[in-house]
Amino acid sequence: MSNNFRDVHTFDGTLGQHFTPTKSFTKEEKKEVIIKFCEKLQHQLAKDMIHLIVNDLNTENNIDRSNNLDSSDVLVEICSKVDGSDIDMSFIEEQIIDIALLGPCPEGRSTRFLQIWQAIKDC
Repeated sequence: MSNNFRDVHTFDGTLGQHFTPTKSFTKEEKKEVIIKFCEKLQHQLAKDMIHLIVNDLNTENNIDRSNNLDSSDVLVEICSKVDGSDIDMSFIEEQIIDIALLGPCPEGRSTRFLQIWQAIKDC
């Protein structure tokens, strides 16, 4: 396997064009939706990563400047899409664990969340 799949910085500057939010969320709305989503997760590492992202809503740590993208915007869209659906949570949880283990930086967050969003947005 190529290490290019592990280095999310390969995609820097190219991802922002692939996401358009369906709604504008305040920080408090994001927090509420994301925490509700987190309650569905099974793996502690995934839960911890989501809690870190929620804590980072008041910092710049969710902002992927190279792609002009706030990863929490993508995450809240994922959370909204999953709510009340039968979308497979194990796939999403695996990607969140990968963020924690392989790329918790803003670019890693946005890249993985965009991968999830692309997979579920039309479900």
